[in-house]
Amino acid sequence: MLISTDRSLTFTADGHTLLVEPHGPHALRIHASVNPLLSPSESKPWAFTEEVAVDTPPVINCTKLDDQHTLPPPGQVNLEPLPLCPPATLTHGNLTAALSPLGYLSVHNAEGRPIPIEKHRTRIDPMAPSASALEIPARDFTPITASNYYNLSYRLESLDPEEKIYGGGQYQQPILNLKGSELELAQRNSQASVPFFVSSLGYGIL
Repeated sequence: MLISTDRSLTFTADGHTLLVEPHGPHALRIHASVNPLLSPSESKPWAFTEEVAVDTPPVINCTKLDDQHTLPPPGQVNLEPLPLCPPATLTHGNLTAALSPLGYLSVHNAEGRPIPIEKHRTRIDPMAPSASALEIPARDFTPITASNYYNLSYRLESLDPEEKIYGGGQYQQPILNLKGSELELAQRNSQASVPFFVSSLGYGIL
């Protein structure tokens, strides 16, 4: 189910909630949780310990199915296939987030280029080019034993083979371009992990 407000988009299904809202100029904050009651007011700040003002409200476009198709009266059957709902979009600054009715999220820059896209390998949408029987979701929550928290594996894929990813902190390794690498986000005597990455395409992920 897609829910839109004057400043956010929310997708909920099977106890999984995804919320997209603006966070400062030309930036989006994306929340993912298995708590279906997730909302901006209830979400913890985590790494964002300082308030960031949003001077200009985002532009949100959310088309409901009833807006483009008339459902048959009760007791009648309509054999015509229902049209597909277009993704809901939230535009803030140079970024546009598109959230499909099935919960697929993509973020595009001012030129309309995706940067990057979620890596779904499931059969939730059998018509999607990425449909697969592997059943590997882009957002995978694993419970942490004896706690109310989860480990989240968030999978993204780049559509530009020339893209390079930098950042992540300081590690004892000779690799500069981290694209395709696997890093341990933990503080140790020989490494300093900073979970911020910058792309050669001009965007960053925290």
